[in-house]
Amino acid sequence: MTLYYLHHVPTFQMLGINFGVSESTANNIFHYWIDILQELLPASLLEEFRGKEDEYLWIQEILIEQELIVDST
Repeated sequence: MTLYYLHHVPTFQMLGINFGVSESTANNIFHYWIDILQELLPASLLEEFRGKEDEYLWIQEILIEQELIVDST
């Protein structure tokens, strides 16, 4: 359900309908699993340097020079 939400970004009401649960249950399930996924999966480079202003600006400078290709299939 959480991965479906992240890919399609429906309302929690629609998410609940799609999975046969209430809107509040869909919201609770999403927030439960998103916390676990954020702990288990590596953060993006920019997220790792948030709050460290000098390093954050340096990383932004480097990334501006790169080309990013995203495959969302």
